[in-house]
Amino acid sequence: MGLWGGLISRRVRRFVGVMFMVIAVVMAVAAVGGAISDRNLRAHGVTTTATVVRERSQVSRKSVKQVTYQIGFVVGGKQHSDWISGLGNARIGDTVTVVYDPGNPDYVQAESSLSDAWWLGRLVTLLMAVAFGGAGWFLWRRTRRPADLEVQPAAFG
Repeated sequence: MGLWGGLISRRVRRFVGVMFMVIAVVMAVAAVGGAISDRNLRAHGVTTTATVVRERSQVSRKSVKQVTYQIGFVVGGKQHSDWISGLGNARIGDTVTVVYDPGNPDYVQAESSLSDAWWLGRLVTLLMAVAFGGAGWFLWRRTRRPADLEVQPAAFG
């Protein structure tokens, strides 16, 4: 009967395998696209100071506190605002250094998030995509019927 035996139908296992592969593709695209955006921001971004306007804290199920900050900054006389993370222990009213895309000032990141290890988060996401893709491929392949795996003789005559 195999590892999954009769517990879960072949169709469900196949569907789960395909969904894992779809998730893997989305994660890989996000990792590569994010890495390209981060690299471009490191190469062509403009550094400026921004003021922390608001703070938002969220606690995950595992009691991990994540803080995001709304920052405001001026480019060419126009006010811009965005929510970012990676500012350490910033408080409302503090000034922080950010990097923005000169072609799209609404795309901004904390300067600290573009440090020497900026690629580490993207690499972890890409490795998770490979794991999801491998698990999906394994589930999908294991659901093939034995008749699908046999080579059918050519019909002559």
